[in-house]
Amino acid sequence: MFGLASGEEEKEKKLKQAFRRIKEELDDHRDSINDNTQEIQANFDFSIEIEKRLSKLEEKFEQTTLLLSAMAEKLNLKFIQDYSFDKEVWLTRKEKDILVSAIELCEQNKVTTIQEISASSCYEPELVKDSLVELSRKGIPILVREVNSSAYLEIDQSFLKAQREKKLIDLS
Repeated sequence: MFGLASGEEEKEKKLKQAFRRIKEELDDHRDSINDNTQEIQANFDFSIEIEKRLSKLEEKFEQTTLLLSAMAEKLNLKFIQDYSFDKEVWLTRKEKDILVSAIELCEQNKVTTIQEISASSCYEPELVKDSLVELSRKGIPILVREVNSSAYLEIDQSFLKAQREKKLIDLS
C-alpha cells in the first residue's frame, strides 16, 4: 500500500512538473505576444507620424506651386505646353469619372472645388481629393489654389484644349 501511494505521489510530481513547464511556455508566449503588440503599436504610431509629415509636405508643395503660379501671373509669364504622353495613361473607372466631372466643371467655370466635383461625380470628397492627387501624379495638370482657406482647382487650359482636340486620354 505504501508503494502505491508513493507511485501516485511520483505521478503527481511529474504532472505538476509538466504543468509548470506548460505554464512557463505559455508565459513566454504571452510575453512574446505582448512585445510584438507593443512593436506593432510603435510601428503604427510611426506610420501615422510619417503620414502627418507627408501631408505637411504636400501642403507646402501646393503653397509653393500657388506662389510660383501667382508670380508667373504677375510677371505675365505663360507656360505653353504641348501635351502628349509618352505612354498611354491608364485610369481607373473612378479616376475617369472624377476627371470627366472636373473637366466639365472647369470648362463651365474655369475653376471648381472638390465639393463640386464630389457632387457631380457622386464620390465622397476625400475620395475625390485622393483621386485628384493620383491624376496629378499621372501627369494631368491640375492646379490647386487656396483663396480664403478654400481650395479651388483648375485644369490647365492648354491641356483641356488638347484633350478636346486630340483625345489624349480615353475617358470612355
